[in-house]
Amino acid sequence: MDPQNFVAKLQQHMAELKPLNSPSNRKQNIFVHKDLKSCSHVFIRIDRVKKALEPPYEGPYAVQKKYDKYFTILIKDKAVNISVDRLKPAYLLAVDNQNEQTSVGKKMRLQIGKNFPHCLMNNLLPAVAER
Repeated sequence: MDPQNFVAKLQQHMAELKPLNSPSNRKQNIFVHKDLKSCSHVFIRIDRVKKALEPPYEGPYAVQKKYDKYFTILIKDKAVNISVDRLKPAYLLAVDNQNEQTSVGKKMRLQIGKNFPHCLMNNLLPAVAER
């Protein structure tokens, strides 16, 4: 096949190419938690490369306003709009402050009796074993 004929056929073939409809062009359904509509606080997903042992969510943050596609959230005394696909409802425990009581801790002494294993006494507590 001569080079001119090859180039002509290649140009014709390339001109006839058309893009295909791929599944990636379709609208993707985003998961929205059912409790997100009724929650008062949310966690926000971190969309960046995280450091080692960094949690995937920040929060909880208070929700000011709710819309279909985004929520207005109070972060550091500033209202920020965040998409619902980054939000997760925060389940918080209600604290009853009326019955809250603190108890005084008691000091306890550890007494080692005759039944304490001899090998543990020598390995873990050498000062006690010498008495």
